[in-house]
Amino acid sequence: MSSVNFKKSDAYQDKKSKFLTAKYDKQTMSLIKQRLAVEDFVYDELRVLFNCQNDEDDHDCDIDLDELLDLDTDQERDACLREKLQLAKAPQSQVRRFIDELLRRLQAL
Repeated sequence: MSSVNFKKSDAYQDKKSKFLTAKYDKQTMSLIKQRLAVEDFVYDELRVLFNCQNDEDDHDCDIDLDELLDLDTDQERDACLREKLQLAKAPQSQVRRFIDELLRRLQAL
């Protein structure tokens, strides 16, 4: 029985060995963790607001934190969020609480 041995090129070996591990200072890590916490909050709350029952259920609402942070005022952010959440299945009082909490958390970013 014969076999074929492919020789890996030097470029492949160089590329494979160029993996780096980035280290961040404590302040940067803290900011990254805060950002991830806000993104997790948004993900979980959107699933509730759009009544997603299981992992296969999804919603069409896309809230981009960078887009919100680029807006100048909380009033602009509020209007943007209200527009994106028009189709939410949850009561408006629950949507309002989510928007208020998200705006509060965005101030920390």
